[in-house]
Amino acid sequence: MKKDTPRQKVYFSPETAGEIEAFQGETLRPILKELHHTIIKLYYHYLDHFGIDLQQQSDSQRMDFAENALKKDSTLKNILIGSVIGHLNENELEFYLSHESELKKRITALLIKRIQDSIRRK
Repeated sequence: MKKDTPRQKVYFSPETAGEIEAFQGETLRPILKELHHTIIKLYYHYLDHFGIDLQQQSDSQRMDFAENALKKDSTLKNILIGSVIGHLNENELEFYLSHESELKKRITALLIKRIQDSIRRK
């Protein structure tokens, strides 16, 4: 587990966001940004490992494939979510564990978006 290290804070008013939204903005998004290259490398390794060539696919097919891969392949999903969880400090991990179901869904959605945005740029 990582030590309690300060993160750049994004402040949310209680009226506009709950604890989970604040955690997503203050903790998860910075971690995903930090792990961007690792996430993309793991995704392309997954494609190579299974011999998947998306070069001949349209952009919309590539986007759909990325979404389906993260939603349906539990191994890929768990590796990527585990990479994110591994960067949580002790307090963040406690919060994550108390809201695990909701935060897994949010992390998955953020991962899908990040991978799709990366595919679009290529």
